[in-house]
Amino acid sequence: MKISIAQIKVIAGQPSQNFETIKLFVGEAIKNKVDLIVFPEMCVGGYFIGDRYLDEDYVDFLATFNDKILALSQNIGIIWGNIYLGNIDGINKGRDGRPARYNAAFFAYNKEYVNREDGEYPGLYIKHLNPDYRVFDDSRYFLSGLELMRSNDELLSSMLKPFIFTRNSHKYKISLEVCEDLWDDDYTFKVTSTISSQNPDLLVNISSSPWTLNKEKARERHLSNKAKVMTVYVNAISMQDVGKNVLMLDGGSLVYDANGNKIAQANDRFVEEHLIVDLDNPFLKSFAHQHTKLLDALIFAIKEFDKTMFKAKVKWIIGLSGGIDSALNAALLTMALGPNRILAYNLPSRYNSRKTIDNAQQIATKLGINLEVHSIENLIKASKEIFTNPVSEAVEENIHARLRGHVLSTLAQTHGGVICNNGNKLEVALGYCTLYGDTIGALSPLGDLTKMQVNELSLEINHLYNDDIIPKNLIANLIGGIPHYDFAPSAELKHNQVDPMKWGYHDWLLNKIMTFPTRKLSMFIEDFLEHRLDQETNNLLKHYKLDNEVAFFADLKWFLNNLDNAVFKRIQMPPIVTISRGAFGLDYRETQAKIEQYLKHLN
Repeated sequence: MKISIAQIKVIAGQPSQNFETIKLFVGEAIKNKVDLIVFPEMCVGGYFIGDRYLDEDYVDFLATFNDKILALSQNIGIIWGNIYLGNIDGINKGRDGRPARYNAAFFAYNKEYVNREDGEYPGLYIKHLNPDYRVFDDSRYFLSGLELMRSNDELLSSMLKPFIFTRNSHKYKISLEVCEDLWDDDYTFKVTSTISSQNPDLLVNISSSPWTLNKEKARERHLSNKAKVMTVYVNAISMQDVGKNVLMLDGGSLVYDANGNKIAQANDRFVEEHLIVDLDNPFLKSFAHQHTKLLDALIFAIKEFDKTMFKAKVKWIIGLSGGIDSALNAALLTMALGPNRILAYNLPSRYNSRKTIDNAQQIATKLGINLEVHSIENLIKASKEIFTNPVSEAVEENIHARLRGHVLSTLAQTHGGVICNNGNKLEVALGYCTLYGDTIGALSPLGDLTKMQVNELSLEINHLYNDDIIPKNLIANLIGGIPHYDFAPSAELKHNQVDPMKWGYHDWLLNKIMTFPTRKLSMFIEDFLEHRLDQETNNLLKHYKLDNEVAFFADLKWFLNNLDNAVFKRIQMPPIVTISRGAFGLDYRETQAKIEQYLKHLN
């Protein structure tokens, strides 16, 4: 059987545009005499569309596209994902009292829905496992097959039975499942093994799975272990969002044989692809990539966010301070959008060094972007003069930051543009940012990257360009995992200011605390007390003179207090491009309530 894996770009909230892509791919598949074409989960309207799923008129509109796709299936089998609205076994209302909604897979051939042997629920499969963790809220919107199973065991057995697909006098037993159903290890009901026990000729999983660092490795490992029958996994490429988190779907569609061997693979670098696979004679191609996947991901996120939100027409305004974070963002924006779309501004005060001003000029020149330098000293002076009493040093520092935010906002409005936020994850975590100053922006590309990841990407970009796009004096030299700088990172808001973070160690600690699963902090403390930490972490502790209990716990309390106190800033931050399992926003959900200290060593 010849199958087409339609790894399409799904644009959330744009079903008409997505349908045109589906129609185009079906046409190409028919020209190539394909037997069956498979599209991703929720490929019509997008997966992450929030409470639009509660808009009955909108979901009715989404459902109309099922008939349109059905009409495309003349002489070709089509599997696709979309919302299903209907009465299943007498259940016609969801938990919220609205008409029941289901995340479904559909299967059509020759303009009819394909039947199972028992004739039940032609062309329809309901997602059985609703993910309700991290950025997922499926049970808020959909009834699941698992809930239907509890009301009717016969329904379960029918819904999980294979479809009978007859093509060129051959009969194929094809089973369907949707995304999470393949990741059933943490659920009591095992969807994949139940389906595989019926010995289908082919199991097709349609997905819209967001990417995080190293997700592709975990995905392949999981499929290799799960595949007990021929398995096709089709994932979308997309930039979608859940408000505070911008998510990227990377593709990486796969085919595995019944022995868990990978036999075909689509590109996993955010690239739309039409992969045609002869299941009887598969061909496994290899990919050569110039960039790390993280760099590809950030460029893709910026490009698609710009295209989706602003129709690729606006200018992007960036405060180019001459530090590493703004330097990296300037490079990413240029790589994603081109130099003519970027307007950079260096806004020094009397505290800014000649070195950072020169850095900003070097970065702009090498990237070919426009840079203007404007001192904010007169604005600072005028701001201070309106107060009766002299302002404190800390207040003046924040005046600097807020004035820069004010100037950039005014310039953005003047040029009809939007601002790029420059904060990295560690700064956001510890509140090392000023509300309405450096927290502004339409998008935060670096908000889920630690300083060390910023450092690594800067080195990669310089290597890619074969030039010091990002000045060497900004990039840490790592010796034994310990960062050494030509001059220490600084916001330059006062004389001889140095950022308070312990770079390298605090980056590591933040990931330790925020990355799932939980209980990592108490385990880390125990490992420290029992001298079980790895050598690199011990080196960092020794470098920062934290290798004794008094200093260790004093620093840890400082870190946790700042993390707790900065929640109110984080919830007002721009949307963050999500690259980890623990990004601020809806991934790592926070409360502004002060949490009582519960770890005994910190009391």
